[in-house]
Amino acid sequence: MITANYVGGLQETDTVELTTTNATAVHTATDNQEILTGFSIANIHTSAVLVTCYLNKGSDVVVFVKLMAATSTHVETEMPLRLREDYIFKATAATANMITITPIVTRFDNNVPTNN
Repeated sequence: MITANYVGGLQETDTVELTTTNATAVHTATDNQEILTGFSIANIHTSAVLVTCYLNKGSDVVVFVKLMAATSTHVETEMPLRLREDYIFKATAATANMITITPIVTRFDNNVPTNN
C-alpha cells in the first residue's frame, strides 16, 4: 500500500466511456503539476472485459492491465503517476461500450513544502 500526502487537492475530471476497442484518451495533463493518483474502472457488461491502460509520453507505454469481472468496479490508487504537460492517460477495452474510467488527478504547487 502506498500512502502519500498531495499538496494542492483533487482536480475535477470527467468519466470517460470506452466506446470503441481503440485507445481512448482519458486525461491529458495541462501542465507539469498534475499527478494521476488513481482511477476507477467500471464494467457494466455481464461478461469479463480486458482493460489496458497506457501513459503516452510520445508513445504508448502499458501501465496497467486487468481482466474486469462481469458487472464490477475496480479502484486503483497504489500507482501514482507524475504527469508532465501533454502526457496522455489512455485506455482500451476488449469490448466497446461496456467500460467507463474515471481518472483521479491531484494538483500540487511547487512553492508549497510537503511534510515528509
